[in-house]
Amino acid sequence: MKRTVLLMMASVMAMLAGAQGTPTRVSGHLDVDGDSLMVDVIDMNLDNPRTHGVYPMTNGNFEFTISPEHVSTMLMRGKPNPKPGQMLSMKVIQVTLMPGEDVVVNGSIDKYTVGGAPFYTDCQQAQAVTNSIYESITRDNREDKMKELQANVLDYIKAHPTQEAAMTLVGVFQTVADMKAAIQLFDPSVREGRMQYYYMPLLKSLESKEQREANAKKIVEEALAPDFTLPQLDGTPLSLSSLRGKYVVLDFWGSWCSWCIKGFPDMRAYYNKYKDKLEILGIDCNDTEEKWREAVKTHEANWRHVRQSKETTDVSDLYGVKGYPTKIVIDPEGRIAKVVVGESPEFYDFLDKAFGGK
Repeated sequence: MKRTVLLMMASVMAMLAGAQGTPTRVSGHLDVDGDSLMVDVIDMNLDNPRTHGVYPMTNGNFEFTISPEHVSTMLMRGKPNPKPGQMLSMKVIQVTLMPGEDVVVNGSIDKYTVGGAPFYTDCQQAQAVTNSIYESITRDNREDKMKELQANVLDYIKAHPTQEAAMTLVGVFQTVADMKAAIQLFDPSVREGRMQYYYMPLLKSLESKEQREANAKKIVEEALAPDFTLPQLDGTPLSLSSLRGKYVVLDFWGSWCSWCIKGFPDMRAYYNKYKDKLEILGIDCNDTEEKWREAVKTHEANWRHVRQSKETTDVSDLYGVKGYPTKIVIDPEGRIAKVVVGESPEFYDFLDKAFGGK
């Protein structure tokens, strides 16, 4: 029995170790404020995409190991000890990080080099195609410069179809069609290999943006509100159409959104005031399930809540949401009565007028 338990524990630990990704050594010398580095690794393929760590430096030298699952974005900056009231710089060192490919970063926050494994040398070469153009962009010449930039990137990709680092340039394309066309120029070994974890989130984000923009044109007063079904706090599904007969407020929010949270006390007061005529349906956006549940409990948001995730309908896209919080009021017949973006008295004034309150 004891041996069986130990084997089960070892198996679980092995799975956990595998889920943590591939060990990757990060080293170098940086002239930055503080005696340690703050490092964020962002992997948009994961439900919880950002991990954070702090690593010591000795006279600017550092070495540490992290374990990304997929090609990711690594952000580095010093950790100073600011004086009270002192503003901290938001500048960061940005590195495209490949699992298992050791990287060396040298320089300062304003000027640095990235080397180590050949992948990073190739990245430096690829990024050089865009750097000078980015530096020359102004408000007046932006459209022309972006066309020049995209043309240069296409030329580079055509000349380097088997270079993984060249895929880091596809973010310059601003439509789904243009990005897909650029991706198709790559050899299948790149397009279908580990770099798919780089471009797939970019492509999905662009597809989402285009879908939101198209749907936003349909989310107007008197239009029929699109139906959807999402899981509630207890896991049971809830459909918007099941709430017909009352006014319903769709509140698009997230625990990370300070203005969303600031609005909760007023939301609670108005819910308590009109809950015989009104349902509030909080729709969680871009949270982990743990943070969602914790925020609902901590901030005493005592109305209905549902959560969208990668496995559900993207209701934010469905309703063309462009900012947070967004509140959409739906009348008892299921038609859109009001759309308010941001935390605004306009929303509460509308409810008072709708229900004859003050």
